[in-house]
Amino acid sequence: MHESLEKAMLSDSIRNKLRRERKRREGEPPSIVFSRSGAQLNLKLLLAVPRPDKPYRPTTVGACALHANDFIESPETEQLRHGLLPVITEFAASWEAQNPREIGPLLRRSYYIYHRLQNHAGIRSLVAAELSSVVEDVRFAGLPFSSYFPLLFGFYTAARDAVVRQATSIVDGVDIANKAHVSHEDFTTFILSKARTLDEARVDFGQIDTVQDFRRRVEDSAWTSDMLPFRKKPLLILPDGHHLVVDMTCLIENASAGIFWTFMEQLTSANARHRFSAYYGNVFESYAQELVKHYFPSMAQNLSFGAGDIDIFLDDGSIAMPIEVKSGFIPQRVKGARDQLMLGAELEKKYVVDQDGSPKGVRQLAAAVRALREQRVAGIAKKYVRIYPVLVAEDPIMQTVGMNAYLNQLFEREVNRGTDVAPLTILQIDEIEQVLPHLKAGDLSFREVLDTRFVGESVVAQPMHTTFSEIARERNLKVREDTFLKSHGDELIEMITSAYAPLLKK
Repeated sequence: MHESLEKAMLSDSIRNKLRRERKRREGEPPSIVFSRSGAQLNLKLLLAVPRPDKPYRPTTVGACALHANDFIESPETEQLRHGLLPVITEFAASWEAQNPREIGPLLRRSYYIYHRLQNHAGIRSLVAAELSSVVEDVRFAGLPFSSYFPLLFGFYTAARDAVVRQATSIVDGVDIANKAHVSHEDFTTFILSKARTLDEARVDFGQIDTVQDFRRRVEDSAWTSDMLPFRKKPLLILPDGHHLVVDMTCLIENASAGIFWTFMEQLTSANARHRFSAYYGNVFESYAQELVKHYFPSMAQNLSFGAGDIDIFLDDGSIAMPIEVKSGFIPQRVKGARDQLMLGAELEKKYVVDQDGSPKGVRQLAAAVRALREQRVAGIAKKYVRIYPVLVAEDPIMQTVGMNAYLNQLFEREVNRGTDVAPLTILQIDEIEQVLPHLKAGDLSFREVLDTRFVGESVVAQPMHTTFSEIARERNLKVREDTFLKSHGDELIEMITSAYAPLLKK
């Protein structure tokens, strides 16, 4: 069975790597393949069971997987036949775990945003009032950012090398800290924030002593899908003092997407957190605007119409493209619950209208379409043959199968679309970063990419990343670098090089 699943699910390159690894380990116990979310679930269960006297047998992992893996998916799939929301609800729970983001662009973007946060007047004022500090002095796991990032990167690099050379992600954290010139006191503070012991893991995951305890865990959909414990603490302290990197992507996300949550966790009042989230949204919107302008200098931004405005506007003669930008994330407890009503309500609140009645993403784009039709947008005095509304979002959940088609249905509730308005297109920020260099180079046009996603008046189920990958494969397009963030990548390299300078000289 496993062999047939590997043929169906794995790419040619992964199968070839697996074949070579199995040949190298000939005569050893057979190897099996886990999905990332399956591996995380198995690890949580194994850590939750106390083993004071003897280690696990090799077969324990396989037995745990056989008993638990079915609970990564809902037991009843008949509901997936009816509508888009059940499909989205099913896939959203484990989408991020199964589709880790590209590390390079994620780090460069986060580094860019971090520096823009430092220069935002509202954030500087908020940090001064709430934390009695300046943004540059905000600590990350007890460290200044200039030490925090190189230390995390050191863990990531050491673990990656250990996986390749020794098939383990166990590293010597103390040695990494010494090489990064992090003091013993600062490293201790860092470890308290980003690592847990085996005893603490049993507390965090809820100790499993009986079959009934095991059943309660794996039948709790939110628990089986919850990556948050690994995101918050991606390191495990082993009895000999070494450190196990439990998930490579969760580790490096602490130096990227974790920047937002580091600020949020240090702001104690709900009002302060709400204000920071709004300010962060401003910074993220500015990032998207500068990104698009880098490739399309003629782009317009913040075009007003009545009570609203258009964040980004592209004009291609008879074609218009209003773009709305939305930061922020759907809470993990909602993503992991596999509850249609809960997820549907959260998507409405985040992307249609919030609890205060303010229009969000989808409704804002519908208003922009009406304003363009009626020529009420400042500086725009013509009719367009076709309008392509686009929503650019930060949350990876927006790449979930069916999400674009579902939000297009919500969009069609808000506006009488007609033939002059295309269906709504969703671009997760990683996707627009991927596509823009190709548009600038003339490999294809925005309209070509978007039209490929429409079937009649509907939108295909797969995300833009899949659509673009298919186009690139058909046209044999080479990968083009995002030149907008290249300079920030250079700054990151300089910061890491500076932290490890004495070691590099040797």
